Amino acid sequence: MAHKLTGLVPVFAVDDIERLCMFYEKSLGFVQDFRYGEPTYYVGLVKDVVEFHLISTSSPNARQPSGSGCLSLFVDQVDDLYRRLKGFDAEIVVLPDDRDYGLRDFMIKDPEGNVLTLGEPIAKWGQERRLPGRRPQACVTLSNCCRSSILRA
Repeated sequence: MAHKLTGLVPVFAVDDIERLCMFYEKSLGFVQDFRYGEPTYYVGLVKDVVEFHLISTSSPNARQPSGSGCLSLFVDQVDDLYRRLKGFDAEIVVLPDDRDYGLRDFMIKDPEGNVLTLGEPIAKWGQERRLPGRRPQACVTLSNCCRSSILRA
């Protein structure tokens, strides 16, 4: 039976859902799409074509510990974003640089330790490395950080 995958929504387990909502709203410009529970224990965040969710570790549905999330996000103007994020409560883990895998990227940790790699394609790589139909600005990939975490487990 053939089927089509229609979306992907990563979920970060967090201890302080309000603090993380504020961080992602102020630092990266996400907006809340929805809130669930009283008190709130699940929030959807969205910006442009990217969506991800936060779940409180106090929820019985949380499956990972806080700080165990890892995302790679494709952005434009990566250097401007890096300069902007230096002023927020984000730990810079890896400085921006051109990588041999065709991205200029950098890595941060949010206030609870979730890792985000933010990068943009280097012009010289062009289209030849993209899969048909792939939208790089919306892709969520397994970053080097996540791969090494998995290998250590």
